[in-house]
Amino acid sequence: MNSCSSPCDASTLVPAARRADRERDRRLAALVQLLGDESDFVWERIRPEIAREGRRAAALLRRETQSQDARARSRARTLLAELDRSAVVRRLVGYASREKIELETALFLLARYRAPALDPRPFQRALDSMAAELVERGRRTQDELERVRLIPRYLGVELGFGGSAGEFHNPDNVHLPRVIEKRTGMPLSLCAVYLFVARRMGLRGGVLPLPGHVMLRLWAGPTGIIFDPYHKGQERTERECRRYVEQNRMRFDASMLREANDRTLFKRQLLNLTRSAEKRGLKREIDDLALVLHALEARTAATARGAGPTRGARS
Repeated sequence: MNSCSSPCDASTLVPAARRADRERDRRLAALVQLLGDESDFVWERIRPEIAREGRRAAALLRRETQSQDARARSRARTLLAELDRSAVVRRLVGYASREKIELETALFLLARYRAPALDPRPFQRALDSMAAELVERGRRTQDELERVRLIPRYLGVELGFGGSAGEFHNPDNVHLPRVIEKRTGMPLSLCAVYLFVARRMGLRGGVLPLPGHVMLRLWAGPTGIIFDPYHKGQERTERECRRYVEQNRMRFDASMLREANDRTLFKRQLLNLTRSAEKRGLKREIDDLALVLHALEARTAATARGAGPTRGARS
């Protein structure tokens, strides 16, 4: 056993990194103790410093939410919410960087930006239940087109899924769980509900990326039927879709009637949420969504160049 040839200071036996960690913890604790300070200047200075510590600060902040000081409690909760959102953004960026995007997974993950503790399983079970009901009803007919038409009758007419009568860009009209709960939303969110139910039934379908108002095409064998979930599943023709584009003074392109892939639709939903944040003046949310969009576009560009999956990415 080695021994010190001269008197040893116990601190020299502690690795430098551990000493640095202890000093960092002491400084963080001191910053958290300032949460109750009456000065807004102090709050604005310590807020980013505590946030930079990430999950390291979480335990101290949770303890501070039980403080007798109302100001400290409120600020601790604010910081914890910011840490949760930052964690969700990291997950979104990671998912957007994957070679393959599944729209349902992406939209439930996006909903966690609004509610980080969201459990998607109850909403997935709701979609399962809708699909099971439609499969049961479909057993009563041999007509494939009739089975497809059961979907808008059940979802749009019977359950009432349709366009929101309130503020169009409210985030509740974008986030999938809220749309399932209140049965109203933006065109893309409603198309997603129809599409996820149809996929569970084993039907083929896709979203048509018309500008400003996407629609859904479902297939019965070789025949495709276009539905407008925003208007309770009304049937539309390709001619009507083209007329809609031209009436809104936009140039029609044949690609608007080709089904978009899940990556393209996820990007469109991110842009919908970004517009909502812009209307509400939420700069932090705009910046967070920009990070996810950048990751999504970078992966798209890499794929277009013929690059393989990024290291560690899973399809």
